Amino acid sequence: MFLKIRNKPFEPLKKKTMKKIYLALIMMLCCGQFLSGQEYTVGTGTTTNSGSGGQRYPAPYNNNRGPVRHQFLVKASELIAAGAPATGGGIKNVSFNVATPNALSGALIGFTVSIGQTAATALSGFVSGLTTVYSQDVTPKITYTPNATGWTTHEFNTCFVWDGVSNIIIETCYSTSGFSLIGATTYWTTGLGFNASVYDSTSACSVAPTNPKLSKSRPNIRFKIVGSPDAYVVGNTAPVSGSMINEGSTFSVGMTIGNASCPVTITNADLGYSWNGGTPVTAAWTGY
Repeated sequence: MFLKIRNKPFEPLKKKTMKKIYLALIMMLCCGQFLSGQEYTVGTGTTTNSGSGGQRYPAPYNNNRGPVRHQFLVKASELIAAGAPATGGGIKNVSFNVATPNALSGALIGFTVSIGQTAATALSGFVSGLTTVYSQDVTPKITYTPNATGWTTHEFNTCFVWDGVSNIIIETCYSTSGFSLIGATTYWTTGLGFNASVYDSTSACSVAPTNPKLSKSRPNIRFKIVGSPDAYVVGNTAPVSGSMINEGSTFSVGMTIGNASCPVTITNADLGYSWNGGTPVTAAWTGY
């Protein structure tokens, strides 16, 4: 955006030469959301899925059954109650809260996260048609090992746009290098009033499970969501901050806008500037 600004003289000119004025320019974006997005946690349980003879399921990082596929249903109402915008936004990552890493249990090979939207309010089996947004399933396969306590974040390769109305399904899947009874434990919420999880062992993530098991327990999940759209000012392109401007001259003010949304196109924004400590000025930008 470029705005034409008239630089009025501070005093009558008494000489033929033009007076130089030091320009201190500050750019701003009005009414934009925080660039990196906000985090919202669904699930407040303080117990873990640790159990005798191994970890209890659902367990996104456990491998005592070998390769396992999970799906978790999160209702839109739960996300909104956690503070997420009812207008939806772009989901950039999900995290699970690790209580005990148990890194010696072995690596989770080709760990993937997929996501989708649904009108279903409870799971009755596995849901197809999800979008893979986090994948380590490459050749050669990269391994993931939960080797630290606390929130373990999986940054999406592709941001997912949530409409703010539909319920969300998160799927995790992985292969393993073997079986273990000491898989990583996570914090979970039990006794939910609906089937919030489904899981089953599988020979590979590409193979559909044949004996799905339903549960009213679900690991606590944290989402990072950016608004739609989510614009921010990268910087000013003209004039250069600190440059000298002829008193009485006309010059252009230009700024570069960044887009933190995914993958929403920004078509308008309220932009502003101030200079030399003056009152901020705003103007609407409506695209090109």
